[in-house]
Amino acid sequence: MDRRSRRNQSVARELLNDDGLAALTALLRRYHEAVADFLPSTERRWTTGQAALKSGEIICHGDPGPWNSIWRDGTPVAFVDYDSAHPAPAVYDVAYLAWKAVPFRPDGLARDAGFETPPDRLRRLQVIVETYGVHLTPTYSTSSTKSCASIPTAFAHSEPTA
Repeated sequence: MDRRSRRNQSVARELLNDDGLAALTALLRRYHEAVADFLPSTERRWTTGQAALKSGEIICHGDPGPWNSIWRDGTPVAFVDYDSAHPAPAVYDVAYLAWKAVPFRPDGLARDAGFETPPDRLRRLQVIVETYGVHLTPTYSTSSTKSCASIPTAFAHSEPTA
């Protein structure tokens, strides 16, 4: 196993528990707070097309998964790879993180990510919601991964809390 594979497995192990998931979510929140006041000087071309920052938007990372984070001593300390950065409401990054880190994927793919049994998706989503400070009124079922496809929509109608 090469050094990079060992590093990625270590990150995956950290995300199997609530503390690692909360730490990655807290890093995302700190990134969003850091860029909240950033205003690009002109309209820019992003991977999503040319767009100016609109009211209520920040420069989202666009791909804040565990593979784009640097971990030190079991703690995420930075995001890398901003190729997908683009203007959007911050909750888009939160929903993306939830999709990948909860994970909202079939159980077989969750096992491939290191889960020995299907993850408690509702509990893991709650860790993200509470850590980030998003207020959600769930209007969806979490009984299957198919119904979880509505979660990004639920996040899109939510606002971060202070």
